[in-house]
Amino acid sequence: MSVVDTFTAPLERAVGRVARRGAGWLAVAIFGVVVICEVTVALHRYVAISQGSVTADLSVAGLYALLGLVTLLVLFWSRERRAVPKAPPPVADPAPTLAALINAPRELQIAMILEAIALGFALARNRKIK
Repeated sequence: MSVVDTFTAPLERAVGRVARRGAGWLAVAIFGVVVICEVTVALHRYVAISQGSVTADLSVAGLYALLGLVTLLVLFWSRERRAVPKAPPPVADPAPTLAALINAPRELQIAMILEAIALGFALARNRKIK
């Protein structure tokens, strides 16, 4: 296992997982749109047979207007409110122990190594660290 594999393996896993979940949600959205279209056509046919064509058009349009209004109200009521800032929880020991760093997840270890390398380069060039 090369150094490049060590750094790219976590990224490949994360990208693959996101791509699979994205494809799954896209399929769910497509099937949902198809179901909505089929239900709309069936409702329109039913009302057109029983009440007439104009009534069917107005009924389906009114149903979608009502669903849009309900969705708008739910989005309006569930928007994020400005919260009163809470005091941060007390921290017992902010400095991690050596055992915690050694047993940290692989991605965290790689991030710490990259940060140490960048810090070393910045100090070697006598640059200010921001």
